[in-house]
Amino acid sequence: MTKKRFIAGAICPQCQAQDRLVVEESDGAPIRRCVSCGFTDHQPAATSVTLPTRFVRRGLANSEAKPIKLIDD
Repeated sequence: MTKKRFIAGAICPQCQAQDRLVVEESDGAPIRRCVSCGFTDHQPAATSVTLPTRFVRRGLANSEAKPIKLIDD
């Protein structure tokens, strides 16, 4: 069974219909499909991106980050 998700506000590149695109997972690969005109497009595989955080900018490892405990009086 394929998992389907509608994309809110998306516009089909072929028929220009709004709110008609759905993303389906088929064999682990996401496929974008328009329910109005039948347009299909294979999405590229997601790449891993490291977002800049304060630990990455300072050159600190995540293991050096320690949680704090808040005490409520």
